[in-house]
Amino acid sequence: MDLAKAPKRIKNDGLKDVIVKISFKPELSRVALEQKIESGLSSSGFNYVKYSMSDAKNYKDDHKKYFLAVDEYKLMIEEESVLFNIVDKYPGWNNYHTFIDRVMGFIPQLHFSGVSINYISSFDNLRIFDYLDKGMDLCAISGCMGSELKYSFVEKDKDGRTAFVDVLLVNNKIIPRIQLDPVSCINIKVQCSAQIEWSGETMLKFLSFIHAIEWKVFIEAFKRSFFEKRGAVYE
Repeated sequence: MDLAKAPKRIKNDGLKDVIVKISFKPELSRVALEQKIESGLSSSGFNYVKYSMSDAKNYKDDHKKYFLAVDEYKLMIEEESVLFNIVDKYPGWNNYHTFIDRVMGFIPQLHFSGVSINYISSFDNLRIFDYLDKGMDLCAISGCMGSELKYSFVEKDKDGRTAFVDVLLVNNKIIPRIQLDPVSCINIKVQCSAQIEWSGETMLKFLSFIHAIEWKVFIEAFKRSFFEKRGAVYE
């Protein structure tokens, strides 16, 4: 579908995960990062619940990973990164972007080493290959293997920063031991590695840049009829 004719939003987008990972050089311990973020959330009036990963078997008791569930979001704090995800319903990019900006503001100035966005959607009993845009020539894409299509490319912004894009489309496939009924998946990951410091003019703009790439990939991969079927909203 032409990006210029794209819907503003899609009611039934099938989103299961919207993972944003912000990486940085370790300057504080994980515990210190947790304390600063939790203190910031509390002082800002956010309600959150802290819980540990029950399957973190490779970590010693004093190095377990923890999630914080904050309203519509959840985040995991590691020594070299903070991962954000949605809890249930996606609140929209503007709200998500604002929350990420708020949380990272609780941490002292860090030397950032990378950022990534990973959108994962799934649809039961829907043959997404039937809705691929005419520009998506399966025969010409070497990554097409029956019910799966994989492809990658590189894109740069106006400042020359490089983003790496990986796309996986799964067409109505039964996943043994996980999914008994056929399911289609759309997995789009955009990532970069850069030595930049957090500011409104750098990291936030770059987050918006790689999010725009993800949206462009999603829209241009499918026909208009796919979005109409999923409840496209144009105003």
